[in-house]
Amino acid sequence: MARRKASGGSSAQSAKRPRVSGAAGDEEKEVVMVERRTQPEGEEAEEEAEAEAEAAADADPPRRRSNPRRTAAIAAAAATAEAAAAEAATAAVPSADEIHERAFARITTAERDAWQGWTDIESEPAFFNFILGELGIQGATIQEVFSVDEASADYLPNPGGLIFLYRFVEEAEEDVREDCPDELWFANQTTSNACATIAMLNIAMNCPGLRLGDVLTRFKAATQHLHPALRGHLLSSHALIRSKHNSFARRLDMLTSDIALKHEWTEAERKRRRARARKSSSRSGSIGNENGNTKKKISADDDEAAFHFIAYVPMGQDVWELNGMQNKGLRLGSFTRDWTAMARERIAARMLAYSQYDDRAVFSLLALCQTGVGPDGGPDRSLDEDVARAAARRSDYTPAVHSWIKKLADKGVLRRLATGEAEERGE
Repeated sequence: MARRKASGGSSAQSAKRPRVSGAAGDEEKEVVMVERRTQPEGEEAEEEAEAEAEAAADADPPRRRSNPRRTAAIAAAAATAEAAAAEAATAAVPSADEIHERAFARITTAERDAWQGWTDIESEPAFFNFILGELGIQGATIQEVFSVDEASADYLPNPGGLIFLYRFVEEAEEDVREDCPDELWFANQTTSNACATIAMLNIAMNCPGLRLGDVLTRFKAATQHLHPALRGHLLSSHALIRSKHNSFARRLDMLTSDIALKHEWTEAERKRRRARARKSSSRSGSIGNENGNTKKKISADDDEAAFHFIAYVPMGQDVWELNGMQNKGLRLGSFTRDWTAMARERIAARMLAYSQYDDRAVFSLLALCQTGVGPDGGPDRSLDEDVARAAARRSDYTPAVHSWIKKLADKGVLRRLATGEAEERGE
């Protein structure tokens, strides 16, 4: 009995925590909070100290004792990696001599055929005749015309078209252009430096009775009913036509063309950004006319202007000016006897207009004449001289000339020539 009383008397001080579950969870939390508030201050201080020690241990783990050998190995590895990176960066940038060697190296046929660009062509009849033959065209020859007078035209045997070369400038388009008739084949120029071949084909494709060869015959049939811009795009993308156009290209010509194209793209992007920033309705000072062409102020760039070829062809009883830079052809008018008279009049007017504001104006005039095939049904043998001259021009002597000049520079000959110094004795 006494034991029970003792047990019962102490139950008020050491009462056990009531067990709760489910909906009684909140009551259990309140009991725990009461117990924490009734804990002695010493125990609470101990718990806080332990918590602070654990947090400090997590935030700042104990440092290991430094190993001098390990530290030195890490530093050496870092220095080696830095030196290797510097060497790789230096090796990626070729020296001036290496750049010269690569630029003046002889170009291979495979490299020329794989290149996607177009190079300039000199206004040389031999080069044009070579390209005509390589494209498979028979019965045609390119001849140079030295004047726009009637006597020079009478000298031409059966001219099928004229090719006018001038220094290209932005000019005011005042002429009313129109869509070409279905039977007139006209291609726009959609890539740089392709105007020579485009002008030549804009004539050859419209010469009745001219043997175009298998490749051009199929190409003409496939593009006859297309828009001039699409014709030009397909022409520029034609691997064989591009390869024959680049027959005389050297490696340095290809590099120059790539650099010029990159510069043009950069300038075009800069102009577009400026136009967007200004939110201007007109771009580059152009105003659209009724034909959808653009009027541009005449400007002659002293250094950047290139040369451009324009074709003049008869079609039916009309004479057409086919400028690849214009989206439509220009019908000059009708003729009765000599179609070249109207074309020569237009060319003479162009020459006079350009000479008024460009004292360095240079012109050239070529004619594509239908001479027929040789007696054996093959190509005209009178062109053999031009073909031989063009074949010699294809030989690339640039590496030999570069090597010779380099040897002269190494011996100081070029320096003496440039400075006028006397030759040292004993050399």
